[in-house]
Amino acid sequence: LGLRAGGVLAQSACQTDWYLGPDDCICMNSTNGALLVTQTFRCCRSTGYKTAQSICGVDRDNRQDFKDCCKDLNQKSVIGHCR
Repeated sequence: LGLRAGGVLAQSACQTDWYLGPDDCICMNSTNGALLVTQTFRCCRSTGYKTAQSICGVDRDNRQDFKDCCKDLNQKSVIGHCR
């Protein structure tokens, strides 16, 4: 019971306004889950892809390159996340 209540609490504390479909990637703030539009656009473009509604469609072979780009921006709490 304690774990379930904690899970529900954690879930409600980290709601986001974005949803990732298969092979979608974003740069995000790891502390609050916010989608970082400018960083996502920059990394999407640098890996040869285009964004749609601020989300980058990346094939499986290039996901790590996208994630590395987000990390290499050297901005606090910025990570790459793919589904």
